[in-house]
Amino acid sequence: MYGDIPVRCFFILRRSFRMTHTHAVSMKTIMSAAFATLIEWFDFTIYIYIASYISELFFPPQHGLASLIETFGIFAAGYLMRPIGGIVFGQLGDRLGRKKTIMLTVVCMGISIVMTSCLPTYQQIGIAAPVLLLLARMLQGFSVGGEQTGVIVMLIEQSDQRYRGLYTSIATFISGNGVLLSSLLATLLIHYLSHEQMLVYGWRIPYWIGAVLTIIALLFQSTMHESPMFEALSQEKHLDHSPMRGALRSHPWAIAIVFFLTGYLGIAYYLNAAFLPNYLITIMGTPDHTAMIVTSCAAFAYAYSAPFWGWVSDCVGRKPVLIVGVIALAVLSYPMFLMLSSHGLVLMISAAMLMMLMVSACTPPFITAISELFPTEHRYSGVSFGYNIGNALFGGTTPLISTYLISLTGQPLAPCWYLVVASCCILLVIFKMPETRTFNLQNVQSR
Repeated sequence: MYGDIPVRCFFILRRSFRMTHTHAVSMKTIMSAAFATLIEWFDFTIYIYIASYISELFFPPQHGLASLIETFGIFAAGYLMRPIGGIVFGQLGDRLGRKKTIMLTVVCMGISIVMTSCLPTYQQIGIAAPVLLLLARMLQGFSVGGEQTGVIVMLIEQSDQRYRGLYTSIATFISGNGVLLSSLLATLLIHYLSHEQMLVYGWRIPYWIGAVLTIIALLFQSTMHESPMFEALSQEKHLDHSPMRGALRSHPWAIAIVFFLTGYLGIAYYLNAAFLPNYLITIMGTPDHTAMIVTSCAAFAYAYSAPFWGWVSDCVGRKPVLIVGVIALAVLSYPMFLMLSSHGLVLMISAAMLMMLMVSACTPPFITAISELFPTEHRYSGVSFGYNIGNALFGGTTPLISTYLISLTGQPLAPCWYLVVASCCILLVIFKMPETRTFNLQNVQSR
């Protein structure tokens, strides 16, 4: 009954690509933007998957959990740069264009990748090592603050109204594949290299690969077309010279919705994607390679179910899919964490995949809805501002808070209650927000 759904999604996407091509946006533009997203998230998440090695190399010897908290603290610091990146790149995206801004974010990412790959360790230069690591992570967070929202805006501005959910799910699909690629690479490195080899050079390999892929991404992006909606607005000279101020003044409720939804999805996603491997390794004592297999399976479920959920949101609306996904996460989080604590590989994989399926159910309707709330002249700025502040305050701090909750309570299952409380709170926001599926993007006004 459901076996033809992926095929159906493929044909809808192909038909939508043909429609956008007639409006002067080629498949090359789509794939160039998407490829950049893959690189961004590959580089951004690999830090999490090798966090246990980074904690050994860049911090003084101490209790393992304390070093891990410091490592996640640097991860959170990178996230705190995202609002700054969102403000800067959001302004640029609404004034100079989507294409130039996205390319600039990838250049910043490339610099941070090269910087990280060359860093000396704590044993070599002492306290300067974590300081330099912090600077590299901050630059990386700054670049991601503008890239992800830029790609989302690019995708939605060239999609047919009937397929916006499916179309923007490409961002989830590609970024999920970036996470999957980093997870698979970490799995292979941990499996084939000894612990000593990982500490000497193995942890640098992903960053060397990321540097090469960043150059390839920039070459692809140089051939991208600009967003047709932005071009039309620019030709009509309707651009706002201060789009961030305009978005804050005209769309405060829309920005608040983006903030709360992003904060919740940040908690749900990073609890299951970023915190999970280190939870299994450090807290539950799971072997490294087993934990990475579980994480890779979860990343696969997240990425490859995204187009289906985007398509469903096009059929029934953004809010119904969000509500079902949030309720499922609230109900299933505790039993799924129990399964993750079982040490049985099949049970752990099943639990991780089911949790990420529910996170994926929320993601395409979420990123589509937040883009549909703003007019073209304020879309990049408004989405970037709310999205990155929500991620900084909630998403980036989730691994740190989860580790602290376990340390404080002594209960390995404590993080799941964080997700349950967040799920109950976000339902109130979803019930209050408008259904955006039928919105005309060219006629969106202050709401």
